[in-house]
Amino acid sequence: MNKKSPMLIHSIESFQHGIEHFFDGTPLGRKFAILHIDHAIELLLKERVVLLGKSIYRADGLTLSVHETLNSLKEVSIPEKPRLQEIHDLRNTIQHKGITPDELTTDFYIEVAYEFFKRFSVEEMGLQVDEIIASRFIRLFDRKYIIPDQKTVPSIDFNHDASPTENIINGYAVLEKHLKDWQYRNPDLKTLRGTIYNLVEENGYDKDQVKQNLAYIFGLRGRVVKSEYEPTYEELVEYLNNINGILLMMNVSKDKI
Repeated sequence: MNKKSPMLIHSIESFQHGIEHFFDGTPLGRKFAILHIDHAIELLLKERVVLLGKSIYRADGLTLSVHETLNSLKEVSIPEKPRLQEIHDLRNTIQHKGITPDELTTDFYIEVAYEFFKRFSVEEMGLQVDEIIASRFIRLFDRKYIIPDQKTVPSIDFNHDASPTENIINGYAVLEKHLKDWQYRNPDLKTLRGTIYNLVEENGYDKDQVKQNLAYIFGLRGRVVKSEYEPTYEELVEYLNNINGILLMMNVSKDKI
């Protein structure tokens, strides 16, 4: 691709601006990093829709939402789709509830966005990596995201300094970050549920119990990020206990506890 459209140029600029905010290391930088990078992803996806000869406008004249855009790209392989939807949900929560994501949550989703943007731009848009992001940022990412070799069992505590919504989002990000590390070391493990089920059964636990844990986690998180609902303290404690329980079962054999 030689000539870039205005929308694609805007996407790349928003992505680079988001990365700059991310590396400034401040709470405000974390917020704007997610906002700008989500916008960049939305524009990149819409550019791909246009290249397929489809319209990015709905019948009412408004442009497609992120979820509608992803549905318009069913013929395009986007294995990152669930995580991209989560990034957009996080963007909405930041914008409408005023939360500030913690460092781990921001790190996780920016890493996902970075890997997607780089892959999709090269494979689907015909761009070169140096057209997408400055080399100094590529070097920073390559140093920052080194997958640990050894098994660790993270534990999530209730953060009284954070809002209920922030606790929900941050706890879920810890679970996903740990799963992503496992999937990096075990390429055959691809989906979130599949990875969890594989690991807990390997360690001698009942998959049906884990299904109940996940149903509670997904259910409460969905209510919080997609509505004005604010969970109770008791709900948050149960939510974090469910996540911690899954993390333990993924890492520790049943006969060792």
